[in-house]
Amino acid sequence: MRILNPIVLSIAIVSITACFTKAGKSSANLQFKEISYGYCKGTNGYFIPSDISPSGRRHFSNTFEITHYSDIIPASMDYRFGVHFEIKSRIDTALLIERIWTFPKIISDHSGNKYEQVKRTFSINTNDPTYTTYFFEEEYEIVPGEWKLQMFHNNKLLYEKRFIIQ
Repeated sequence: MRILNPIVLSIAIVSITACFTKAGKSSANLQFKEISYGYCKGTNGYFIPSDISPSGRRHFSNTFEITHYSDIIPASMDYRFGVHFEIKSRIDTALLIERIWTFPKIISDHSGNKYEQVKRTFSINTNDPTYTTYFFEEEYEIVPGEWKLQMFHNNKLLYEKRFIIQ
């Protein structure tokens, strides 16, 4: 019985190490593919309350149809801008992505809350085109300058895009 325990222990250690190695390398096997980027005008979709957004709302839509392919975005109400993308992988799976929009200067809302950036973690499916956008809902959100979009998986930067609001 004492001889069997070290063997069982060795097999368990090898199995656990293999699991952690696969999980740790999952970001390395991903390929971020930018399909397009730009903006459109319109408010199709719906809103839900959000205390991490300068507008106090989060915009949802089933579509993002880019009408202007550009990284220069009009500084006007009701514009949506962002990236249409796909994360390629050898396997189809759901991934948690952390998206960060960083503003050129601090945005203050009507209540005096201040925002340097907006972070949100969301789930996407690999090998399935999707998009992420920012929507100007309030005048105080329209901050001219360079806006930065970053997307991370397991703390690894997968993508970065800069937009100029003018």
